[in-house]
Amino acid sequence: MGVGRLAVISLEKGRPGVSLLTLLKALTVFGYTERLGDVLAVDPIGEGMEIVTGRQRAAHVSGVADF
Repeated sequence: MGVGRLAVISLEKGRPGVSLLTLLKALTVFGYTERLGDVLAVDPIGEGMEIVTGRQRAAHVSGVADF
């Protein structure tokens, strides 16, 4: 597939940091490239939750080296 083992594990666990390229490669391996549009389609449940809770920014972490 051309990606690292940890990237595949993250994809399997559904972690949000997985790149779209990794997802596309996995879909290609399994012959599901036509389903990419379904994955990227509008999410009415997620949008409803966003309306109720609002968007939240990630907290700033101090003490981490900024390269």
